[in-house]
Amino acid sequence: MKKTCIKTIDSKGRVLLPPKIRELFSLSSGDVVKIIAKDNEIIIRKVGIIDYKDQDLKDIIVSVALAMAYIPKNEKIQIIRMITESIERSDEIDCENE
Repeated sequence: MKKTCIKTIDSKGRVLLPPKIRELFSLSSGDVVKIIAKDNEIIIRKVGIIDYKDQDLKDIIVSVALAMAYIPKNEKIQIIRMITESIERSDEIDCENE
């Protein structure tokens, strides 16, 4: 996927990201981004800093989905196994406490 737009840098060095781009990448005010200068390009990536305690479940799911997009398939399978095992262990603990 390639989206292109031309923007002007203001006097303070800021660039406004268009609403459609912010929406596409689930970017909102206060989000943290990483700026990478590489091979004559500037890359902006959303940084996944999550405060799970105060975070809405939908936001956590979006963050996990974005992270999974960058993980190779075999690593995803290992992560899914770990999560499944963790859920199964917590189910066992819950059953023992009843």
